Amino acid sequence: MKYLFNGGIILVSLLIIVDIIYSLVYVFKNKCPKEKIISLILTFISLFLILAFLIVLNLDWLNYYAYESSAPFYVFGLVRSLEFLLPSFILLIISLILKRKKVTK
Repeated sequence: MKYLFNGGIILVSLLIIVDIIYSLVYVFKNKCPKEKIISLILTFISLFLILAFLIVLNLDWLNYYAYESSAPFYVFGLVRSLEFLLPSFILLIISLILKRKKVTK
């Protein structure tokens, strides 16, 4: 089970890195407005936080011992999601608002 989880993290990491590379190429090829660049930067930070969540949760899973820990593993997952996913979703919503704001002008 742990090996399947590691493979999923590697696949998601590669997809996020490819998305970041494509976005950077798009920004450098096209002259983008400032709002769009800020929106892309916020999206990058959001994707980076999601990637960090997956990596840290994977490390927690590899270091988790059911007999030594006083809490079940899902508590660690909930804490990590509050640490990483909540700010990520907030940044993603701000990024989407900036994109929509530019479109409506």
